[in-house]
Amino acid sequence: MNEIKRRRHHNKAYRRRAVELLLTGRTLSELSAELGVSTGALQNWKKEYLIEMSENPPDAAGLTPVELVQKYQQLVKEHEKLKRQQEILKKALGILSETLPTNMP
Repeated sequence: MNEIKRRRHHNKAYRRRAVELLLTGRTLSELSAELGVSTGALQNWKKEYLIEMSENPPDAAGLTPVELVQKYQQLVKEHEKLKRQQEILKKALGILSETLPTNMP
């Protein structure tokens, strides 16, 4: 007798946790075998998760528009500072990697 496979419905928390495991570096086939779900389902869950995270970033939840602008300005300043520091480190590495003269005592 043929058995009809029933679709299992996983709740949102389960799917989110599965995708987070996938994003930590686990392979798609390994994780799908372990969880007993298809690789296609995992790929769909991942796509939905990434769309949700891009629309509602967790670090911006509950902030007013003014606070978001302030946070953005602060991040831009930090980014510029890090870019300057990176340029300084590149220059220092270039100076330090030059060969020393052989006639130095």
